[in-house]
Amino acid sequence: MILLCGPLSDPVLSHLAAHLSVLEIDFVLLDQRHFGREVQLAWAIEEASVKGFLDYGQWQVGLEEISGVVIRWEMEEPMNPQLGATRREMCDAESRLYQHLAILLDALPCAVVNRPSATLSNRSKAYQLGLVREWGFDIPSTLVTNDPTRAREFY
Repeated sequence: MILLCGPLSDPVLSHLAAHLSVLEIDFVLLDQRHFGREVQLAWAIEEASVKGFLDYGQWQVGLEEISGVVIRWEMEEPMNPQLGATRREMCDAESRLYQHLAILLDALPCAVVNRPSATLSNRSKAYQLGLVREWGFDIPSTLVTNDPTRAREFY
């Protein structure tokens, strides 16, 4: 069983899902937009192995059945502070589920494409810039700012 994590609107996941279907390879698409409503997760590490289940809509998948994972999360827009309490609580529940799922995906012994812990540095362009510089690449003058005046002056 292959676990695809992300929305079907993602062209990579959509293409992969189509090919898995043609090849008759079992897969489950875990769409993050359904977190907190349709997703239940229970797992533990016992005797050096991950045990538990992922309950998602009509599927209940034993974690030991998962032979591979492809993660293509979409980054959510920041939560609007004007949302009502019920929606904020739902966002909090979704966030907790995402965090638990990210820890689980890091712990799974199978192949995981875009393992959460391996992709954390991708979210820091300044860190990436530093790595590129360390490897000897020429870096053009760069300014990181949220000040429009400084940005205009720099440009």
